Amino acid sequence: MPHNVFVLHKLQEIQEELIEQIDVDTKGLQDKVVETVIQSYKKRSALGIEKYGKTMEREDLSTLDWLQHFQEEMMDATLYVESLKRKYRLLTTGTMKEIEL
Repeated sequence: MPHNVFVLHKLQEIQEELIEQIDVDTKGLQDKVVETVIQSYKKRSALGIEKYGKTMEREDLSTLDWLQHFQEEMMDATLYVESLKRKYRLLTTGTMKEIEL
């Protein structure tokens, strides 16, 4: 394994350990929704680091790059919402036809 890949893997291991050590004490939370979101963020962070080898603290993207990524994510989100709305309509009305509001 090349040295830089070994170092990257070690850094990822250290990051994962730190994420676990910095763990917000979600066991004492009464709000299960917040607890679930915190755990989801931690998992997503670890996956992102594994996939891209970088954290969100990266410095290689310009403000416009970040805005482009954000815009694309929001576009995806609207597609997810529309798809779920269609499935919900089908389940509740038996049709995918647009419901008048």
